Amino acid sequence: MEAALCCLGVFAIFMLYFALYSRHRLVANSPDEEFAALAEAEEDLR
Repeated sequence: MEAALCCLGVFAIFMLYFALYSRHRLVANSPDEEFAALAEAEEDLR
């Protein structure tokens, strides 16, 4: 029982870390958005 509570506590800490910090720093673009950004950048170079 104690091990399960420790695991739950660690899980809760990681969920808080993700909710407060990571989700604003991660890049999660779809492939279509990535290709559009690359195409726009190539146009800017010309």
